Amino acid sequence: MNVSVNSGDLEIRVDRRTELLGIIQIISNYTKYFPEESKRHGNKKYVKEIEEKFGKFRNHETILLFNELLNDKRCESDIPIGL
Repeated sequence: MNVSVNSGDLEIRVDRRTELLGIIQIISNYTKYFPEESKRHGNKKYVKEIEEKFGKFRNHETILLFNELLNDKRCESDIPIGL
């Protein structure tokens, strides 16, 4: 289920899958490897909320696997969105 908001003729949607991938980037080692890309997360309040809510999952298998991919240079800055 996506989140959407209508404003006049404009509809804004956030796909939950894309949101999850962004969360993975925030709580993983992504910022270590791609600091310039990470600056695009300019909303510090949002990043803080993600850290507070999901930071406890840093040792989850998914995050560890993503960190391994980063460490082995098997992905670029557009991963996982580029998939």
